[in-house]
Amino acid sequence: MIKLPNDCRCSNLSVFPKNWQSHNPKTNIDWYISYRFYDPRHEKPRQIVIKRMNKYKTVSDRQNDVVEILKEEMEKLSKGFNPFYRTSSPILKDEEKVTLIQALDSAYAHFMRFVADCKSSKRRRKLHTSLTRINISCNSVIRYSGLCKLYQLHRICLFALLLLLNFSDLLQFFSFD
Repeated sequence: MIKLPNDCRCSNLSVFPKNWQSHNPKTNIDWYISYRFYDPRHEKPRQIVIKRMNKYKTVSDRQNDVVEILKEEMEKLSKGFNPFYRTSSPILKDEEKVTLIQALDSAYAHFMRFVADCKSSKRRRKLHTSLTRINISCNSVIRYSGLCKLYQLHRICLFALLLLLNFSDLLQFFSFD
């Protein structure tokens, strides 16, 4: 098992066919690289299969491509790439990780600047009231959130929080496609 950033891990990357490094592996079958990616935010791991080396027909080209793909994939994973989301997350040191309250305070300050620039006074009042209620509610209701790191939260959790606190005017910013 390979330990990765953001509390993720993956199995060793394996290549099929097993004799891909030998002098005479078969090129008439599909080759692939596979591994399992584990994210603590998901119950089950994701099986990853990479087959792009099959575009090459000669053994040496395929072998060279496999070596490159293995190197690229490990580099991506070590830099925080998450196959569940198909994105790279920034790798944060423990002192750089923020709590939910700290993140909400920062977002509150950022959005208050956005609200101040808003042209419609009715919309500005509505956003200001909603953000103020969220800030107050989160500071008083979620006192245990100092133990909850922001990177462990899902968008659905914030959606549920807004739903619970009846912030229907802000729910439009969440899309679950």
